Amino acid sequence: MQSRPRRDPDSKRPLPVQREGIEPLRPPERGRRREQIGQFSLVVLGLLCHLLLFFSLTFPYVYRYDPYVDVPWITTGWQAVLGDGLLPFAIFPVVPYLACLLPMLRNKEWLEASLYLNVLLNPLSFLLIWGALFLDRIGDFNHQTTWLDAAYDRHLAFLFLSVIGSSMSSALLGRLLRRNREEA
Repeated sequence: MQSRPRRDPDSKRPLPVQREGIEPLRPPERGRRREQIGQFSLVVLGLLCHLLLFFSLTFPYVYRYDPYVDVPWITTGWQAVLGDGLLPFAIFPVVPYLACLLPMLRNKEWLEASLYLNVLLNPLSFLLIWGALFLDRIGDFNHQTTWLDAAYDRHLAFLFLSVIGSSMSSALLGRLLRRNREEA
C-alpha cells in the first residue's frame, strides 16, 4: 500500500514519502547556496578584472621617434612588463582565483593566505608596471623624441580599476573562505 504524501504546514509543497531506512533528499539550505553563488561570482569578478588588466596592457603607452634611424617605436604595456621582468607580478594573482574553482582546495589555509597576499600584491604590481612605463618615458637619450599616447591616462585608469577590483574581490573571497573554514 502506498502512503499518501504528507504536506508541510508551512509550505504548499508536499513532503516526499518517507520509507524506513531512507532519508529524504533535501535541497541545500538557502544560506549555503547563496554563499556558493557569492564565492563563484567573486572568483569570476577577480578573473574578469585580470582579463581587463591583460587587455589594458596591449594598448600603446609610449611613442618614441629616433631621428637617426628614422623609425618610430611604440611601447605597449606588455613590452614594459616583459622587458623589466615583471611578468610574475602580472600572472601570480590569477592562480588563487583558479584554485578557488577546484572544490578540494577551497578550505585550505594557504589559499586564504594567498588571497590576502593578492590584496597587497595587486597594488604593488600596478606601481611596478606604472614605474616601468614611466621609466620608459624618461629614457630619452641620443636626442630621441618621446611622447605619450593620447589615451595614456585612460589606459592607466583601466589598469588601476582592474587592480582595485581584483584586490577587493580577493579580500572578500578570503574573508568568505575564512568564515566557511571556521564554520566547518
